[in-house]
Amino acid sequence: MDIPRSQLSRLFRLDVAARAGLQWLMTTLTLRGLLLSTSLAVFALWQVWTWIKTPPHSLWLWLLILPIVTAWILMVFRPVPGHWILLAVCVLYIFLPVQTPILLQSMASLVLCAEGTVHRQRWLVIATVLSSFASFQHFNYQIESLISQLILSLITVGLSWAARVIVEERETAKENVRRIQEETEQRIAAAIHDTTARDLTRLVLRLQHWEESNTCDRQIIQQELQQEAAESLSRLRHLIRVLEGVQLGIDQEALTLKETLEQAHKHLAHANISLTTDIDPQLYNLPVENTLIVTETVAELLANAEKYAAPLSDVELSLNLEGQTVMLFQSNRIGQSPKPPDVSGGTGLQRLAYRLDNLGGNLETSTIGAMWLTEAQIPLIPDLEKILKG
Repeated sequence: MDIPRSQLSRLFRLDVAARAGLQWLMTTLTLRGLLLSTSLAVFALWQVWTWIKTPPHSLWLWLLILPIVTAWILMVFRPVPGHWILLAVCVLYIFLPVQTPILLQSMASLVLCAEGTVHRQRWLVIATVLSSFASFQHFNYQIESLISQLILSLITVGLSWAARVIVEERETAKENVRRIQEETEQRIAAAIHDTTARDLTRLVLRLQHWEESNTCDRQIIQQELQQEAAESLSRLRHLIRVLEGVQLGIDQEALTLKETLEQAHKHLAHANISLTTDIDPQLYNLPVENTLIVTETVAELLANAEKYAAPLSDVELSLNLEGQTVMLFQSNRIGQSPKPPDVSGGTGLQRLAYRLDNLGGNLETSTIGAMWLTEAQIPLIPDLEKILKG
């Protein structure tokens, strides 16, 4: 069964979205580094100016900036120790009767929130409160100082909240990019398996039948091979154009259950295998969107029967609708001749079982003697988005 090209196009548009999200994430991380570097440069220039203006007998006060610089450098490589050192410096500087430590405390809290690595506001609140208290005490508890410190505190806490939002959005975007990439890779793998891999497997089997057929049948098989190869090549070219972004896709309706069974009849007949079906008539009247997973399951199981069923045998398939679940049963006799590794991939049924399990269904296989038995419970999904997430 062919995956609808509209769905296939959507899968690769999601891949483009994932790449754009990753690019945005890298830009955010780069801006974070630039912001921190800029704050360090401004701080260094400010300290040089302070050092120039400092009287010679008070140059020892300039050494007070070293713990702050150490804390900032640590925050680049070791955020947690850097935060602790900065908090400790603020506490130790509270009672020093000098103007420089007070300014250091205010700048420390502002740079902390601008740096963008703080995940919890309480560190900024503590640093701001300590800075405000020290400044208020230094200016002998003047009302003007109190008002200015309140304004500074509001600005600092507001900036810290904005920084926290940015950090959380960055982490969420990173997680979304990872999830979209994983989902897109799974969908691309499923799309390739259900189109190109299945077509190539069928061509290999047809070539084996061509070698085993007599002269009269070879010309007919050769014509069918050419037609199937051309159709497969057309689907592969479309897939390449979608991957390259040249083509968004031409909408193509999904195959109905009836069309899928007709194709399976034809392909199994080429392998000298007959197909006997017992299908609940209600399934033919349901919308294609509701039975899409049913059709894909039938296509995969009958493709496996084409590879592994014994020639001149019969494949029996029954589908019964029970509420919102389709009960599937399939049986066929296992062929004696082993298939080459290039035909037997061994991942189709595993992928199908995984998808059904995610949708609330079930797939079980077993053998009794030379018979291969498959039972499945397939839910009817009204929401196509759930199928795409399978």
